[in-house]
Amino acid sequence: FTRLQGPGEAEQLHTQVVTRLRATPVVVSAAATNAVPLQSLNPGRQPIRIEGRTNETTAQILVDPNVASTGYFDTLNVPVLRGRAFAERDSATAAPVAVINQTMAKYWDEVDPVGTRFVVDVPVPPGQPAPPPITVIGVVADFKLYNVDQPTEAQYYVPYTQNGGFAGRLLVRANTDARDLIPAIKQAVFSVDSQTPVEELLTLEELDRLCSGFIGLG
Repeated sequence: FTRLQGPGEAEQLHTQVVTRLRATPVVVSAAATNAVPLQSLNPGRQPIRIEGRTNETTAQILVDPNVASTGYFDTLNVPVLRGRAFAERDSATAAPVAVINQTMAKYWDEVDPVGTRFVVDVPVPPGQPAPPPITVIGVVADFKLYNVDQPTEAQYYVPYTQNGGFAGRLLVRANTDARDLIPAIKQAVFSVDSQTPVEELLTLEELDRLCSGFIGLG
């Protein structure tokens, strides 16, 4: 979605649209995210510190932050290897949580990261609170979010409900030809907000000729 929204409005819009899509008979799963695989984007690298393992004197760890809703990993058929994926209880008022990929989990060496915490290591403006620690709730298998020729980045995902509701893209898995879903997707969006544009409707197969059965919207 490209129309600017306030945090509460954005979260409500994404939630309602995804709910309507999931109720569509041919839809297997749907999710909101900023991370559509195989798009021509560059990873964002953000410094973090792992509680009890790194500090201000150790080498900086750079990871790629992303945002996703419940159903994101199911929609992409990405298995959860340890812990769990996002649930409805991971709301804006709940403690901050994240799901990390296998590559990021390597920073914990042989220790299970589930239940541990990390913090985003960025300068804090005067008078502002430091970012709260984020608890790792799950580890998912690596998959190619960016160019298939690039090494997999260390990545983490936070719920869009804890990120001001800003996700920006939809992922939809269907049991029919993905392009047959275009009218239903537009209807789901316009029934929630007729002023929100629906752009760049593409299957992941069209993005990289590797995947099918999805539509990514921007």
